[in-house]
Amino acid sequence: MIEKELSDIDLKLLVESAFQKLEKTEEIDSKISTEKSNTLNWILALTTLFVGICIQNYKSITTLCLKEELFLAEKIIFAFSVIMLIAYKIVNTNYEKQKKSFLANLHTHKLELLFDLKTKLKPKLTNEQTFIPSFINRFRNGELIPDYDKERKEAFKTIDRKVSNFGKLLKIIYAVTLTAFIINLTITIMLIMNINGG
Repeated sequence: MIEKELSDIDLKLLVESAFQKLEKTEEIDSKISTEKSNTLNWILALTTLFVGICIQNYKSITTLCLKEELFLAEKIIFAFSVIMLIAYKIVNTNYEKQKKSFLANLHTHKLELLFDLKTKLKPKLTNEQTFIPSFINRFRNGELIPDYDKERKEAFKTIDRKVSNFGKLLKIIYAVTLTAFIINLTITIMLIMNINGG
């Protein structure tokens, strides 16, 4: 059906469904973020264990020519992992705060559209077939905010940009920390294999 031909009931359902979909997406994203945080906690615990094993067996490692350098690398990666975990927690806190702000603005936007379909929503509808993902994206991006409310439209986009930037930063921190963990695991295996002359 053409978007502009939808009944008021269908439009209300569409707006409500768009908000629920975006709310559910943010909820799932928060769970993923929490799981990644838990993974980083485990990485730090294992990195601590690796450093402990190497300290305990340091004198027993006799045949490895780069022993000092590898042991130093272990300690540096441990310190790096602590810093990355703290950074992740700080960025994640800001990320969650911005997402809550975004959802609050989205909720206000939803209420505004539902309250005044005739002057707020209907002028923004297209003459194309109703495509729900497209409508959800337009709703999320603030494209359904009336043209006269430019400040709120810009504020909407600013918060969305912050959410996006924090999300990208979290992914980078997570990937870098995982890479450091793999390097640390490799170093630990090399050191353990050379205990008492390997």
